Amino acid sequence: MNMRFQSIHRMMMLAALAGAAPLSQRCDGAEPGALETVPVAPQEKFVPGSPRYLSGATLELRDEATIIGGDVKLKQVCRWSEADKVAFEPIEDLVIVRMGSTTPFRALTQKELKSLLHDAGVNLAVIRFAGTLQCTINRSDVATAGHSGMDEWIQARQGTAPAEKAEPSTPLPPVASTAGGTAQLAHSVQPVKTQEANAPKTLRDLLIADLAERLSLEPAAIQMKFSPKDEKVLNLSDSLFRFDIEDQRARSLGPVSWEVTVIAGGASQKATLEATARAWQDQLVVIKPLGYRQTIRSEDLADRRALIEQPTGEAAMTREQAVGQWAGQDLHVGTILTPRLIEAAPLVKTGQLVTITAEQGTVQIKTVARALESGSFGQTIRVKNENTSDVYEATLTGLQTAKVSASVAAEKPNVATVGN
Repeated sequence: MNMRFQSIHRMMMLAALAGAAPLSQRCDGAEPGALETVPVAPQEKFVPGSPRYLSGATLELRDEATIIGGDVKLKQVCRWSEADKVAFEPIEDLVIVRMGSTTPFRALTQKELKSLLHDAGVNLAVIRFAGTLQCTINRSDVATAGHSGMDEWIQARQGTAPAEKAEPSTPLPPVASTAGGTAQLAHSVQPVKTQEANAPKTLRDLLIADLAERLSLEPAAIQMKFSPKDEKVLNLSDSLFRFDIEDQRARSLGPVSWEVTVIAGGASQKATLEATARAWQDQLVVIKPLGYRQTIRSEDLADRRALIEQPTGEAAMTREQAVGQWAGQDLHVGTILTPRLIEAAPLVKTGQLVTITAEQGTVQIKTVARALESGSFGQTIRVKNENTSDVYEATLTGLQTAKVSASVAAEKPNVATVGN
């Protein structure tokens, strides 16, 4: 036994000295000395901007900030160390709030800041917040007078500033846009504040307005990140320069670019400006799992505001449109509701009694009729008044309730007649 042990030990020593790997030798008849390929685990890397990298990033809210213009950006109200620059640089131009043309002061709380960063898709769990709990923002391009300005500053500091006053507005004329070679009117015309419409605008404002018009969005809903090297050009005002703007790639969210000619006097200069565009969107999100054809309740939904990089192409739904309808399929928590996920719930079935409301002038009369077909909210169905045998059309307004138009009530005076 001792000699056998020594022999085995000698073989292991020789293998070690020769650099052989006994466990990696092939045992399936391969050539001697052939080695089996052993997978090597990839080395862990720290990617700038990743959650692993952001785990130590600290964001400090300033006590006060002075700005020019209505857009308040993250870099104006917060600061961070040079070590955390790579972490926050991608979102430094994120517009936190927008101040009205007549609002000189505003308070921004740390709670508001966290809420907006969360809605913008930033993972708050990997950011340490420091500094003050409230930042007072001073818009230096809005004039204030003496004691009045001091009072407004104190009110903003204490969080008791009055709401901004609504300014008189005038609608813009419809603007034609070419989609697929056919001129089409814009879907909606947004009112523009008179004072702000006459105020000088920077090239940045004009480009944002140009994209907002093309996408039928509010300019305030668009978040645009330009290259830092273009800041001087973007800050040029239309009160001193004239701009000829041609879009190269500015017809959707994501990467956009314009070819801009800046004209001053008899001289002109061209520049290509590129940016990344995103937009705020109000969403209706499912917070409780729903089965197919389950009735949607108000407590099953939550309103959310999110910053999107690409439009879904589907219309957003309101809570009023969704509550009371059926789920068109199994809906999981976190699903964003769209019209295709909703199925209209029938409010009445064939043969059921329906309460009909008929209006003639200022007189309102109610009666009961029998439904001759099924229908859901807003649909028009045929009903029969069994007392008069009149058959007419009524529009469903709720569960087994409907109304008839004034024209129907005038044509059929016995629609709402009830027998003895």
